[in-house]
Amino acid sequence: MILTASSDFTIRIFAAADGLNPRTLKGHTRAITSTHIIGVGKKVLSASKDGTIRLWNVGEGKEIQKWSIERKRSIERLIVLEDPDVLASLGMEGEDIIMLASTKDGVAVVPWTKPGWFVPKHEEVGHQISMAYSPTHRLLATGHSDGIIHLRSLASLPPNGPMGPTKLFRRSESPIYSLSFASSDLLLGTSAGLPCRIGVEIKDETIKLEVKDEYAGWEATGVECWTEGNGSVWCAGGEGGIRRY
Repeated sequence: MILTASSDFTIRIFAAADGLNPRTLKGHTRAITSTHIIGVGKKVLSASKDGTIRLWNVGEGKEIQKWSIERKRSIERLIVLEDPDVLASLGMEGEDIIMLASTKDGVAVVPWTKPGWFVPKHEEVGHQISMAYSPTHRLLATGHSDGIIHLRSLASLPPNGPMGPTKLFRRSESPIYSLSFASSDLLLGTSAGLPCRIGVEIKDETIKLEVKDEYAGWEATGVECWTEGNGSVWCAGGEGGIRRY
């Protein structure tokens, strides 16, 4: 199954074998920015600039649940957490899923059945553009419009909870269009391109960063997404096509 999201407010599901489009899901009122397949694909989640997260029944092609973000903030990225130990660290024992919705002002924490809360961005950074999560380090990374990356422990998210390590890092002044964790490393791309791999280490409650690879090309083309596979990393965005490193 291939799941796509579009600025025409639709989610389309395609069969990977023959490319047929048996389902088109409609309901969002602005562009859809993130999707997530639950389990074997009978249900999917979507997040949109309309400030909502929606749960869909793929077989019936219907929306079955909706969550609205405070002030209907535009959602740019959705991360889904399902590890029971991680959920317990957020004080959410008994929940099966917690969703983290990235907005320009911070992160909305959205449990499946309980009331959620909002974590404002760091006061010293610009609008939040991108977000990534590392299961290895249990770190949340957010990228901002002024070129700053904010890394912090997931334990910093619960209201009045433990903070854990945190770090601000600036690669350049270009907005951070994309972030993705590959094993223990952080992949990042900016509006000016400049893709790179940063090693991440936590030692004595301190986050240490080291630029490990500077990827060539795309000096003036934004890098908007990443993936990793078969010993390589791939990034894409704008008119630069897809590159493999």
